Amino acid sequence: MSINVDPGRLQRPTGMTYLAMRSRQGNRDVYTVRVKLGELRDILPIPHPERPQPGNRRISVPHAKGFGRYIRTRKNWTAPSLLVRDPGVCTFTPLSDGDGNEFSDAGYLTIPYTRREIPFWETSDGEAPPPATPPSKQLFTIDGQHRIFGAAYELDRIEAEIAACEARLNSSREGTQKHRELSGRLEELNEHFYRLHNESIGLDIYAEPDTSRGMQMFVDVADNARGITAAIRAELDMSKIVNRTLAKVTEHPLLDGLVDPEQDRMKDGSDMLIGAKHVTDITRALLVGVAGRISVAREAELDDHEVVKLTHSFLDLLVDAFGDLKSVRDRTMLPQKLRDNSLLGSVGMLRVLAGTYYRLTEDGADHHSISAFFAQLNSHMAAPVAENSIWRTDSKVKESFEYGASAPVMRTQNLGYIVDALVAWYANRPAQLTA
Repeated sequence: MSINVDPGRLQRPTGMTYLAMRSRQGNRDVYTVRVKLGELRDILPIPHPERPQPGNRRISVPHAKGFGRYIRTRKNWTAPSLLVRDPGVCTFTPLSDGDGNEFSDAGYLTIPYTRREIPFWETSDGEAPPPATPPSKQLFTIDGQHRIFGAAYELDRIEAEIAACEARLNSSREGTQKHRELSGRLEELNEHFYRLHNESIGLDIYAEPDTSRGMQMFVDVADNARGITAAIRAELDMSKIVNRTLAKVTEHPLLDGLVDPEQDRMKDGSDMLIGAKHVTDITRALLVGVAGRISVAREAELDDHEVVKLTHSFLDLLVDAFGDLKSVRDRTMLPQKLRDNSLLGSVGMLRVLAGTYYRLTEDGADHHSISAFFAQLNSHMAAPVAENSIWRTDSKVKESFEYGASAPVMRTQNLGYIVDALVAWYANRPAQLTA
């Protein structure tokens, strides 16, 4: 038995026609297709940040633009299928064989064109114009607004860059350096555009004409989604140097076997010292400070081997300066006991020390001097924090260490206050440290 596919049916003047699989879920027909990114702008409404679709939430423009940058810069990008609701505007025609027998689970799905309104990024005031296609004639997004927006925005942006580059090229003199540079840039932009335009993403279309049930679908998807923890992201996301170096960093004797790969918080009874995310936080603090972010340009400058070497050197310094951490490294003290009795059992304190190391080395301090300074702090690491503790003498530091706490306040601003104090103490040691 053969199935006849008519290529002429895969393009119609009234809409885009795709080969689709039809299945059932939740007592609804679901049509599954693959759509080119460049076609999303023709068949799906582009979310407007000031006018969310009924039953959907307002999008985050920075997050959506971030997806656009991601698919433009990462040729090996990955994204899940979009989920949309069909209120009754799509048409499905089953495939048939040469004898006229139909196949109910495969066929042609025609999605009507959506007349695009002017995107908010192309208007002078950013206000939302009325929809070009009435909502009742559109597909509704259940999940994937930011991916739709990001792809449309990035393609529009590249098209605008191409137009501007072509205008500059046409006004430049052929044979000049500028003309050659513009020609190369235009070729690069066209390559970006055609790659993005022709790459595809999955689209699952749920046939649901009832608006209230459609809104419930959005709620159900949101309620049942389980977000990826920061710890798992740290282990799997290889686009960031702090993640790429994680496996090598955790081979250090202090961390080996004591890093939880999944949990973002260490419970009191955990036999792990810290989580994978905490290790990346420490590495980041060594590179840019407790409040710093590693820019794309900085990422490109950093060498994985050197980052691992730096982090291991810092961990060696901690073990040399603090007896409790040496005991954890030697496995003569359990992480649970460290958390009960020492501030060093908190990732916040470890981040502070990493941020202090970064600041002091930036100011020219050497490894040996910093190790000696940290050793002077050793006797002040007891937890919980007493009222007469050194951590309760400086006003900003006092704000960052609550009486009776076993860890500093974890807000980045408060960790920064402690780093500032430690840097000042290094330059002018208070009496408690020199006694």
